[in-house]
Amino acid sequence: RVADEPALQRRAEAERIDGVIAPGADQPVGAAARIAGRLRIPHPLSPETAVLSTSKLRQRERLAEAGVPQTGWRVISTPDEVVGVPCLVRPPDRQDRRARALVRSSRELRTAVKAALRGSRIGLCLVEELAEAPVVSVSAFSRDGVFHPLTVTDRAPLADVWESEHAPAAAGLARPAACALGIR
Repeated sequence: RVADEPALQRRAEAERIDGVIAPGADQPVGAAARIAGRLRIPHPLSPETAVLSTSKLRQRERLAEAGVPQTGWRVISTPDEVVGVPCLVRPPDRQDRRARALVRSSRELRTAVKAALRGSRIGLCLVEELAEAPVVSVSAFSRDGVFHPLTVTDRAPLADVWESEHAPAAAGLARPAACALGIR
């Protein structure tokens, strides 16, 4: 189990592995990077970068520190706090869709915040400004600190549309974001 990091490390030591990765899900990324760091074996991310890559709140904070443009956001700790709608409400420390809600009216807000707070490991809720269309995804990799965008797609309701007309601008924003998060 991913939640039992000490057991995973003991297994890695016993198997005398040469490297470790966490394919297919975000949750084990931090554990894999920490284990690799302690065992001094290869991993694509430092433990610090792995933490940033799996926490929406820490990502947002780091991007703000680096001056990378982003939609508005705020952290709340009670369902009674007033925020603008429409918005996206989520636990800041979960990558899956559990307890994440698109809130279009103030009537929906309290229920969505309560669910996000229940789903959060740290007892906080992240409220994000709803991005105006188009929403664009950048798939890229970095090697030796050089950012390489592969595809830039518009995220449509039923499919991703390639190649986005916003590709140059989106890749131009993704590059400093990756750098700010320590993705090298």
